[in-house]
Amino acid sequence: MRALSLGVLTLLLLTVSSRSAPAQSPFEACLDATSGNATVIIPANAQISIDGRTLSPGDEIAAVDANGQCVGHLTWSGTGSEALTVWEAGLFRDSRAGLHPGDPIALCVWRQDDKRLFTPENSTLNIQLDTSAPHLRDTLRYQRNGMYVVEAIVVEPGS
Repeated sequence: MRALSLGVLTLLLLTVSSRSAPAQSPFEACLDATSGNATVIIPANAQISIDGRTLSPGDEIAAVDANGQCVGHLTWSGTGSEALTVWEAGLFRDSRAGLHPGDPIALCVWRQDDKRLFTPENSTLNIQLDTSAPHLRDTLRYQRNGMYVVEAIVVEPGS
């Protein structure tokens, strides 16, 4: 019985060690769970074009503050609408990290297949918001409990 257990353990270790590690997301150290937030909804029917291609499952969209700190991100599943929670500067954490009322919500996109990061610094990001309901925000400026619905995101790399 002990030989069988060692054999199963050896097989399990070989299986785990033979798998390649996934590429690390640039948004691993993202701020979360502060005193306030807002929601950016990306419906399944949103028109999203990243350098002429649509988002693929595994691609990520993140929001960053003026200091470049990630204040929220999502991994695109490709199966429906997604919601990106963006976090306010915390009362109990470093108050420089996070968004303050009126701050711009800058979006970035990580394309997983070619490990490419599109940011406002290296790309042109055109974002169109749905403003068909009075409770929807018309600009990507942070407001606590604000709701933003994306109709389109077009990202073109800079030269």
